[in-house]
Amino acid sequence: SRPQMACTCIVSLLCVLAGIMSVTEGCSRARCRLARFVLDQHFFPLFSKWQGRVSENCPFRRSRDLYYEQERHKTERDRRNWFCELCGKAFYSEHYIDMHMERKHDDMMVAANAVCLEDYCDVLRCHVVQHKAYDDFQQPTSCDDNELLRLRAKCQTLMNNCIDSSSRGSVYPHQLYEDLNREICNQLMCQRYWDPVGYKSWSWWWYLLMFALIALFAILIAAVFTDPFSEQTADRQDKKSEYRHQTSSIGREGTQARQRRHMDNSH
Repeated sequence: SRPQMACTCIVSLLCVLAGIMSVTEGCSRARCRLARFVLDQHFFPLFSKWQGRVSENCPFRRSRDLYYEQERHKTERDRRNWFCELCGKAFYSEHYIDMHMERKHDDMMVAANAVCLEDYCDVLRCHVVQHKAYDDFQQPTSCDDNELLRLRAKCQTLMNNCIDSSSRGSVYPHQLYEDLNREICNQLMCQRYWDPVGYKSWSWWWYLLMFALIALFAILIAAVFTDPFSEQTADRQDKKSEYRHQTSSIGREGTQARQRRHMDNSH
């Protein structure tokens, strides 16, 4: 009957809202942005590079990101001008547009299998992104190797589960996992933990290549700027030699003429 159908729809809607509220409660939108930034820098570009697919059960999948749909409909026109693409309203700060999204566009939040990215901030080093934004930040001197070892194992399990199982047998997923492990999990070491997000460590052959290019550039510059001067110098040397030759010839002719006059006078 219609009343029963109406009741079923209402109950379903309430269940969805209850699910959203249970996820959003205690889920920091700001820290989710930090985690999303790390994923945008190191996770999704590698899947694009190797043409890999993110598995359905991966917590980093876009379709499971609680705030993703809301966040991608926000535009920062300048420091004090935020624009909502869903309704066209403008706001003075990101804080107010976040409040607007929660009040007016809560239907844009993911309901099914929603994930709060803040829950993975320990693996994604969210506070490194946060602290690096301040110029006066001092890097802590203490480091817990055992804790980082635990996080690194957790990270490696996550990366392995995020690669679609249907393509794990080929070489590309293997390379994809190796890159994910290097870019994200291997940063969970004391000597690398505070490296900036987006930082790429160069191999020795990159330095060798850069040195060779600089040396080649220096040789080309030297060739361009020294050849004209060398030609001018050679011209000047030739002119000096010719001048000395002419001078010596004139001197010899003058000496011979004086000798002939002296001999004529003596006769």
